[in-house]
Amino acid sequence: MLDETLTILSIAAVVIAAIIAVSVIMLRREKTLRASLIERERLLGRIAERFSESQEFVAFATSPEAERLFQTSDGPTAVARRLLSLVAVAIALLAVGLAFLINSFAPLPSPDINYVREAQEERWWAVMFLALGIGIGLAAAICSRLARRWGLLPR
Repeated sequence: MLDETLTILSIAAVVIAAIIAVSVIMLRREKTLRASLIERERLLGRIAERFSESQEFVAFATSPEAERLFQTSDGPTAVARRLLSLVAVAIALLAVGLAFLINSFAPLPSPDINYVREAQEERWWAVMFLALGIGIGLAAAICSRLARRWGLLPR
């Protein structure tokens, strides 16, 4: 009974730590994005004040510097980074599912029904994680193909 309680508490601690880590990462990312958007808006405001005639603005807007300035955050690099994160999540889920599957086929210490039920439960978790990993991997492959077809990623 004590071993099960320790296992549950350690799993809960790991889950809580993971949630806190993801929350901190997301908050930092949001803060950085917000700061860059504020800086970009300030810069665009200064540019709009600087150009008094439309001819000057058109000349500036066609320059490579303006192209970098007006670039959206959904450029090829951002799309590729998102697809890469999907692939990484799929690989991690597949690895966890495979670990559960291997562990479920390990020799049982005794033919006790409780050990058999634990093995069945591990097979169930293995199937769930493998299905999630395969699904996310397929979604990443489909999104990658569509992004290339739509010209968001280089071929």
